[in-house]
Amino acid sequence: MCIVTSMATQPKSRARARARGGARQRGPEGLFLVEEIERLRAWALAACAQGVRNGALLVTFLGTAGRRFEVGALRTGDVREGPGGFEVYFPETKGGDSATVPVTPETWTALRAWIAGKPARGESAGPLTPLFVSERGGFMHTTTIWRAFKDAVQEAGIKRTVGVHASRHAAGFLLLRATNDLVKVQRFLRHKNLTTTSAWYAHIHMPDLRAGLAKAGL
Repeated sequence: MCIVTSMATQPKSRARARARGGARQRGPEGLFLVEEIERLRAWALAACAQGVRNGALLVTFLGTAGRRFEVGALRTGDVREGPGGFEVYFPETKGGDSATVPVTPETWTALRAWIAGKPARGESAGPLTPLFVSERGGFMHTTTIWRAFKDAVQEAGIKRTVGVHASRHAAGFLLLRATNDLVKVQRFLRHKNLTTTSAWYAHIHMPDLRAGLAKAGL
């Protein structure tokens, strides 16, 4: 039997949040710590260089802030050098649109090396072939990607369970620390509303706020 919970029967706090249509405040649970992000990035780059699929997946998640289904739909030709520099093109995004995100030379080089190694792994490297290939030779299912991400996190030495979406916000957090510009983070994460971005990073940015207060002697 399927039970549908109406707005009237939801807890008042949830009902108000949904009625407002805005993003709720997000807690820090399920997000990566700064030292964990650094550990993940280092492990991912090293594993990707060795032709390990999970490493290449992590490089993509951290370097592009892509969602699980977006990364799963990538083709080899989507890792490209555009007029303005290195970029990754997402043919499918939330809302049914497409998007292009800039990436660092380090991320681009790692992913191009992963693509260059495809023939040695018995995979096609044509521009329209999947960037990450399933066992059947097609695009990886989002469930398979979730399992691969979970394995990669464990292999990187992080024992607690953290969802794939945490890698997206790890990328946003590092960009915020580097630029102190929430609008840039919004553009990178492709949030339509700045309120959504603020709801996440009001909590994530707290360690830096504490450090700033200590430095100010307050």
